[in-house]
Amino acid sequence: MGFFDDNVYQDMDWLSKATAPLVFSGIEILAELPDEIPLTKEFLDDCCRPYSSSIYKGTVLDPMLDNSSYHITWRLKDMIRDCFRFEHNGETQLLPKEDVYPEIKLVKHKTSLEEKDILNYVLESISNILHSNHYQHSEANEMLDLLDYNGPARSSRSAKKKRIALISTYRQIIKDDKWLIRDADLMIKIAKWIQEYVTVGNLAALTNVTKLKIMTHKQQPIYSIQETV
Repeated sequence: MGFFDDNVYQDMDWLSKATAPLVFSGIEILAELPDEIPLTKEFLDDCCRPYSSSIYKGTVLDPMLDNSSYHITWRLKDMIRDCFRFEHNGETQLLPKEDVYPEIKLVKHKTSLEEKDILNYVLESISNILHSNHYQHSEANEMLDLLDYNGPARSSRSAKKKRIALISTYRQIIKDDKWLIRDADLMIKIAKWIQEYVTVGNLAALTNVTKLKIMTHKQQPIYSIQETV
């Protein structure tokens, strides 16, 4: 494999290469959760004590998500919770002291996350990651050049202006699908590389962004790079 090869893309079948689906770890996390979770007396005894007047989706799902091998943000938890809904039959009032338990289950009504929701999550993550006041002048300018930024922030001495320019420029690259990146986790990782270089001068981070920028010249979907650490 070459230094600039995308091993994930090369291993795809022809249909996947043709359709270039957006991939995201959040989709895998959702797929790992049960399609249906009956809220039996035993289940409620185990996960929902002390009982309150209400049981929320997070009460049931969050312990499962917290045990996941993935790092899951609160925003991603919200997205996954929205894929479930309660369904019930008959009496819905929970009266443990009277040994009355409703026939309720939590059902997965969405088997995947919508692309627009994933991209909104990515854009929010980019803004949060790049929100720093410790931008170094020359490093920020190098990164702005890599992102093909041509505005006034490059000549400014203001870290705030450079931060705003980096955030808005990289977000626009994602919105316009300019770099053809089809892995949402990679989109977020790029923001972390940008942040690491412009704040502490991490050369490995600069190498990774530079390598990815060169890969965009192939004009094919990008799912992975051979990361320098």
